[in-house]
Amino acid sequence: MDDAGLGDSQTKPRTSDAHLYRACAFHCSRLQHELREFQDVFHRRPTAQALFHSQNGEELRGTATRRGTTSCLGQELKERDGSLSQTLEELLDTLRDTEIQLHQLETNFLHRVAVGSLSDGDTLPLPEADSKRQHLTSLHLMKELGYTGLSQTDRVAFGLERDGTQGLKLCQADCVALTLSRGSPITEMELRGCCIGNEGLEVMSGLLLQCSILRLDQNHIRDLGMTTLADSLRDSKCRIQELSLDNNDVSAVGFREFARGLCKNRSLRRLSLSNNPLGGDGLVSLCKGLTSRGTCLEDLRLAGCSLRGNQCDLLAQTLRESPSVRSLDLDNNNLGDSGVRRLLPALRRPDCRIRTLRLDGIGLSDGASRPLVDALLHCPSLLSLGLSRNFLSDASLHQLARLLALAKGLQYLWLCRNRLSPQGLDWLQDKAPEGRSIFA
Repeated sequence: MDDAGLGDSQTKPRTSDAHLYRACAFHCSRLQHELREFQDVFHRRPTAQALFHSQNGEELRGTATRRGTTSCLGQELKERDGSLSQTLEELLDTLRDTEIQLHQLETNFLHRVAVGSLSDGDTLPLPEADSKRQHLTSLHLMKELGYTGLSQTDRVAFGLERDGTQGLKLCQADCVALTLSRGSPITEMELRGCCIGNEGLEVMSGLLLQCSILRLDQNHIRDLGMTTLADSLRDSKCRIQELSLDNNDVSAVGFREFARGLCKNRSLRRLSLSNNPLGGDGLVSLCKGLTSRGTCLEDLRLAGCSLRGNQCDLLAQTLRESPSVRSLDLDNNNLGDSGVRRLLPALRRPDCRIRTLRLDGIGLSDGASRPLVDALLHCPSLLSLGLSRNFLSDASLHQLARLLALAKGLQYLWLCRNRLSPQGLDWLQDKAPEGRSIFA
């Protein structure tokens, strides 16, 4: 081979392993289906049906069978021509062995898809994940055979489940098969960790509009994918009420595009953007999208979004203009005492309806405990407060006791991994009114 030919071979795009294995598994499954059909004709299907040509809908001419017989075609042949019947049986036995080998081969291909080309002896996937692969293979088979719009389930779950069941990585062809299979609206799509990227989002854009619950965490969506999602949110047919986009490496650029969709959307109630590098510029875009035409958002999760204390003025303003918010998660942001103080005016407002406030791991110290408690006492709707992984010491015990005694609606208080002594926690537990739960 000359050097030019070798260079072309080296630069040719390579199919991903997952896509290659899944394509092989699909064709194995398809051939098994054809083999079973062939065996059914001779051994299980009544002769009257076997004489019917399903491809063009015409009865096969020149063939006769006994009227009223219920035997199969193989039995009819055995009674009329033993020699040919024996040859046929030998062939069918070979096909049965081939079907078994194809099934084993298909299983091996699907295992490679799930565990990244594991070698022999490595751990195989969980049974739940295996059922997901079988479901996906069946969708490909339906697409290949032209059967579209048949799936009637209201929940699609190929992603990581909350019980720890592993998910599948979906390529663009998988997304096409999933989209074409739908025959009824979808209530929930669980696609966490499926790595569908922007390409998968574009393929399924029409399908996404139908969902009430859409979980797309850990999907490599990045900035380009946020533009695709923004287009879906802008659509007047959008029915998405809960959208989770955690851990997608989305920057301020992506959130600027995403905010344009939020400006037009009226269906969204719960939005989770945790563990994306939102930062100050991204927060500006997000808040603009949430407040430009009002919002019905009830649950906003921004844990681990690289927010700082000096950005909390903007967040407080957004909360004042969005009284529908019931739950706010700001865990694992470097807000400090100054950020908490900037946030407090929004919590003092009489129309504040916050029920769940999570401030775990934000750098809160004893210096902000009194103003925080003063503000929360003006928030009668507060039900649950998270203050774990901060720097609160026994110096804050009296303020915490005051909060538990006077905040009538407060039922749950998280104080894990602070600087509170065991004796101080015992004292606080004794001071807590009945019906209050302290987790430390």
